[in-house]
Amino acid sequence: MKNVQKDYMFNYFISGMDKKMQATLNMMYMNSMKIDEMNHQREMEQMKKEITEDVMSRVSIQLEDKALRELRDLLNDIGN
Repeated sequence: MKNVQKDYMFNYFISGMDKKMQATLNMMYMNSMKIDEMNHQREMEQMKKEITEDVMSRVSIQLEDKALRELRDLLNDIGN
């Protein structure tokens, strides 16, 4: 999410500089913002992966004996 207040503050601080310096600093600032956004996305993807792995490690299936036998028979039939 873009921090507009941070952008206004940055523009205010560079407003007293000459145009060439403003352009250079603005370009550097925008590159920094892109890097921050990419890092944030990478962190979010890593967090999703970790949460998914944690949830999946806690999932278990319990079958009654009859259901287990039926499943085994179905699997055996597929193999034949």
